[in-house]
Amino acid sequence: LLQVKDFLTRFANIPDVLELDHLTVSGDVTFGKGVSLRGTVIIIANHGDRIDIPSGAILENKIVSGNLRILDHIPIRLELTSLIARIVTIPHTPFQHPIPQKKQHSYPPYGQPNSKQIRRLPICQFIFIPFRNHPKSLDKNYAYRFPKINTKSVSKTVKPVCQGLQTNFPRSNRFPRSSNGFFPRSSKMAAADYAGVQTKDAFGVASTPIIPTHQNVDCKLYSRRYAILALFVVYSASNALQWIQYAIVSDHVMKYYGVGSFYVDCTSMIYMLTYIPLITPGSWFLDKYVIENETRCYDELGCLNVTRDWYHLIYRPFNIFPLPRAVIDTRFILYTRKNPTEGHMLKVQNERTIEKSNFDPKKKTKFIIHGFIDTPLSSWVKEMRRELLKHSDWNVIVVDWAGGSLPLYTQATANTRLVGLELAYFVNYLKDNYGLNPADVHMIGHSLGAHTAGYAGQAIEGLGRITGLDPAEPYFQGMPPFARLDPTDADLVDVIHTDGSSIFLLGYGMSETCGHLDFYPNNGKEQPGCDLTETPLPLTLIKEGIEEAGRVLVACNHVRAIKLFTESINSKCPYVAHRCPSYQHFLQGRCFSCGENGTGCALMGLEAQKTNHPPGSKYYITTGKEVPFCRHHYRITLDLARPPRAETWVQGFMRVSLHSDNGVIRNLDLTPNGYEKLEHGTSRSFVVTHPEDVGTINKVEFYWEYDMDVLQPRSLCFLWCNDHLYVSSIKVTETKDIMARDKRAIETNSKLCSPGYREYADVASRSSAVFLDNSCEEDLLTNF
Repeated sequence: LLQVKDFLTRFANIPDVLELDHLTVSGDVTFGKGVSLRGTVIIIANHGDRIDIPSGAILENKIVSGNLRILDHIPIRLELTSLIARIVTIPHTPFQHPIPQKKQHSYPPYGQPNSKQIRRLPICQFIFIPFRNHPKSLDKNYAYRFPKINTKSVSKTVKPVCQGLQTNFPRSNRFPRSSNGFFPRSSKMAAADYAGVQTKDAFGVASTPIIPTHQNVDCKLYSRRYAILALFVVYSASNALQWIQYAIVSDHVMKYYGVGSFYVDCTSMIYMLTYIPLITPGSWFLDKYVIENETRCYDELGCLNVTRDWYHLIYRPFNIFPLPRAVIDTRFILYTRKNPTEGHMLKVQNERTIEKSNFDPKKKTKFIIHGFIDTPLSSWVKEMRRELLKHSDWNVIVVDWAGGSLPLYTQATANTRLVGLELAYFVNYLKDNYGLNPADVHMIGHSLGAHTAGYAGQAIEGLGRITGLDPAEPYFQGMPPFARLDPTDADLVDVIHTDGSSIFLLGYGMSETCGHLDFYPNNGKEQPGCDLTETPLPLTLIKEGIEEAGRVLVACNHVRAIKLFTESINSKCPYVAHRCPSYQHFLQGRCFSCGENGTGCALMGLEAQKTNHPPGSKYYITTGKEVPFCRHHYRITLDLARPPRAETWVQGFMRVSLHSDNGVIRNLDLTPNGYEKLEHGTSRSFVVTHPEDVGTINKVEFYWEYDMDVLQPRSLCFLWCNDHLYVSSIKVTETKDIMARDKRAIETNSKLCSPGYREYADVASRSSAVFLDNSCEEDLLTNF
């Protein structure tokens, strides 16, 4: 009873501890009225000293010792799922609290006396014991040692006071221990988590509080997660109960309601019918509102956070942090013309690897970044590397992040953010220490590698160029610009889209624009030659090997962007793409002209250059189904006459053969997708392609075949109608190239008419007509 009275006399009233994380009191200490304790507070009265906390005092993150030294305590966010407060009653004889001076990192923050040092001194010491589920590999390394305490000797009148303090304490943190009681068995963790921090007290005296300073993970947990967990438990239990109850009374239900077993089974499936559509929004709600605004820092690379802006109900319902750096193990492998086959590993942690390599900061630098489930050993990486070195003597650096590109996909998408930081730090290090100009840096990324380059570009000032080869769609399409590749990531961002179908149709690439120049070969979706009926898989296996056969089977459209860019590096055939609102408009020749300044066209591939048009412009081009993929584009324009005997409209199929002094292109199909409906007296244009450029066209053979469709009675043509097509002239336009200096497009135009200077050619169904240059009426006037 005397101990209890002595204890109560030390408190004028109970302090305000609503914002208190940790409290340690030792020695002769008294508290005035209205004292507020916040954060971590340690009060230690040395032997023979007395500490009086004045009324109205506010102690926040303080260490108060016997000589009234007050040191600022480093605030740490403390996060745990539960805690327990214990009352330690120590005999009356006072003792010197054993906080070590030389090896302060050897004890928990509040110190820990042993049984031999205990003397008789009334004290209420609050020790917080956290319990938290850790991975099994850490369970044995994390615990606390506590002395055995005889709580029976503590009066019942004392416990309510301490328990009142306990209930208001926030969650505390847990500290690791080792086999000797305090450190984890891993020496690395011990060295990192318990480093002494020099601070100064109010009197300018240096001191080192025993506070852990290294916090790699900052994960905030909310109490509302228990409510979400309870809802999930109830929801899951209802499913189990439904299955159990219907299994028992299934026969009775069938008899009572007079229905078959099918209807009873459907009723028992109600849970699944609701679970499937609700699991995604439910998981999104859990991730977004229960755990949010998390941050992780990665030493010199900087920090990554996950905020609400990174979530989207449809496009990105889940978010996680990247794997550890050691697991991803990002590497940079240099190839030059001096070492085209054996790469040099470059490490910023070891400058000798850079100095002894063939890296030349004065030369342009190309980075190749692979994507999901890929490695630098892939054949396309080697092929692109060889083509780049064949083109020029550049620094070609292959980014190896194979340790982070493996499944699961959600984890791989998160890893791209950390790889982007690694890449940005590497480029900035070369800039600061070796004079590399970021404007001479060109990053080429496929799939997830494209977004990795975008993350790197956000942290590199003045980055020259990023080429995105079919950037990955899942978790990036529809997201804000900071979460994906976008035009602000570099001075020039050019993107090639080849697999833009929805992910539900097994399309892996983005369809929305995300660069200054967005190219859509063959409409950016289904690529020619990717249909297994066109190129059988066994044939690909024999020709190109098992790796290429696997890619064709799984992601032929997705990897086509790689092949197109690789071919463009040294191809003599220019990949001239045309700016157009849609692919259909492009095929109809409505936007075939490049304009006087050439801004209506752009070169796809290595030679891409920035235009005057704002970001978001789409450029369309048609390619072939096999190597070489590049095609020369020809616009064929038919000027139709309308003589009195002609029908208002006709429909059918058409082919042309183009002749020049250099060669012949035979049987170009103008109607590959079915018959076309033509109206006499108008003009129609068609865009066709061919691998060869035969030069200026001087002769055209035109074939026409009328088509009758039984579903369209008006198209039926027998004795009472005219199925002839009347053509005044044919114009052939070809865009050969774009001049790099003045951005002028080189176009050739040929106008051909029926021989004999006739007004038009009468082409009967299933027959051909010839059109020649210098045979039009204006040519006749010119000759005279």
